Amino acid sequence: MAEGVRDIFARLHGTIRKHGQQQQTVRLRNAWVNVDPRDWKTRDDMTINVGLGTGGKAQQFAQVMALANVQKELVIGGRVNMVGDRELYNTAVELTRIMGHKNPDRFFNDPTAVDPQTGQLLHPSPMSPSPPPDPRLLALQAKAQADQLAVAHRAQVEQQKAQADAIHQKLKAEAEIELAKIKAELDAQIKVFDAHLKAATEAQKSVRALVPGSRKARDGHHYVPDPKRPGKFLMVVHHV
Repeated sequence: MAEGVRDIFARLHGTIRKHGQQQQTVRLRNAWVNVDPRDWKTRDDMTINVGLGTGGKAQQFAQVMALANVQKELVIGGRVNMVGDRELYNTAVELTRIMGHKNPDRFFNDPTAVDPQTGQLLHPSPMSPSPPPDPRLLALQAKAQADQLAVAHRAQVEQQKAQADAIHQKLKAEAEIELAKIKAELDAQIKVFDAHLKAATEAQKSVRALVPGSRKARDGHHYVPDPKRPGKFLMVVHHV
């Protein structure tokens, strides 16, 4: 039966090739296309597919579903270079045909269909999501960021330490200058006090020396005889 149907369509194709003399516009895969049988003169390599019975359809459906599952795994794995929109559409069309639907465009859009007026795709593919980043690349990026943060932290610590050292040196220098000023002032005051003390001592010695009858003893003080106690002496005391 299938071979007879294949022969009929082969003869029909040959007749159209031989006698077709004008171009026609037909709807093919949800798009209007121009078909000119005169361009078929050299089309000799052709395959005619004939639908099978119920048992054959079940087997075909299972086979196409197996292909669809393989395509699904490839898409999930990011192998879009092996399976694209066109291949997925072909699988969907084949499943629709096996299920007995004559117009698969009722269920699926042809990704290659073009608007004849604008020349643009009727159903352009949306932007595909970016593949997940490589974990090794993420680890390298994280390490690089951590290294950058560590370098920045060390630089900040060094800068703060340098600032603290500069402040310490400045305070130390100011303290030393202030201490030197205080010491100089104390030294000057001590010198003045020593000068006054020395002058007072010399003045006291001069006064003592002026007391009539006073004599200087070994202890450095001056003494005069005590008129009330013969043989006793009184120490000359000078009050400033």
